[in-house]
Amino acid sequence: MALLQWLRGQDSNLRPPGYEPDELPTALPRDIDPLVYGKNIIYHFSKKCKCFFIFFSNNINGGGIVKEIFDHSAQIAAKIVENGGEISRAEECVLRICKSAGAKNIHVFIIPSLIFASAEFGEKRYTAFKRIYKTDLNLGALEQANSESRALCASETAHAVDCAYPPLLRYLATVLATGAFCVYFGGTLADAFFSGLIGIIIGILPSSNIKLNIFSKTLLDSTVCGVLAFLPQTAGLSVHPDKIMTGTIMLLIPGMSVGNAMKDLMSGDLIAGILEITEAFVTAFAIVLGFAGALLLFNGG
Repeated sequence: MALLQWLRGQDSNLRPPGYEPDELPTALPRDIDPLVYGKNIIYHFSKKCKCFFIFFSNNINGGGIVKEIFDHSAQIAAKIVENGGEISRAEECVLRICKSAGAKNIHVFIIPSLIFASAEFGEKRYTAFKRIYKTDLNLGALEQANSESRALCASETAHAVDCAYPPLLRYLATVLATGAFCVYFGGTLADAFFSGLIGIIIGILPSSNIKLNIFSKTLLDSTVCGVLAFLPQTAGLSVHPDKIMTGTIMLLIPGMSVGNAMKDLMSGDLIAGILEITEAFVTAFAIVLGFAGALLLFNGG
């Protein structure tokens, strides 16, 4: 009860058992939300200052505590994979967290759609399976996952990162990226404007919220991009559809997936690397089909 009162900020003089006063911050906000509670670990999130507080004692071999740590390491690894991180980094994350918690005989196997992890804590072995259904590119979420991982390994505070990008920021980045590529490849400012506009439309398509596989979603997005690129010219405006398509296609090319695949291959994760390369080729094929269909529709071959 004393610990819960301290967590809720009802008594700032109370200290959790097993900790020296200089190991803790002098004050905590009153809006903290405890996630894990036990004799040996406190892990909670403050909505007010947007940061995680993670504390370890010298002995964390309580059954429920180590299971929480092990499960949380698998969740962090899943977050890394889901947001565009390398497979090797996700595996290393689980290894480091489990080692810092005193685990032995740690085995981790991760592919883009599945996580398997196993570790021994004392005389018990814990196993985790996690299926991954979605992949995205979110550097903010990757930074948050890395911060949590480092904090769990170093037993210190991890500052959370707001990984939800504001819609206006996403639209601005889309316009700048598509417009810059359009001008770089010979397009005019008018071409760049329409290329950015199409990029925004692709970003707000309902397909972003519909559960489609990577091939279907990319095929739909590329087809819409190709069709919209021809509409200004069809309306009588002096634009270049090929330049507009050049700018919008850069949003769909799986460049980071190819880079991660090559890194995983060079790191020795052959299965993960081959699967990522295959997914990149499937995505590229869907892009070709979508834009080729638009060209055939408006140019008749």
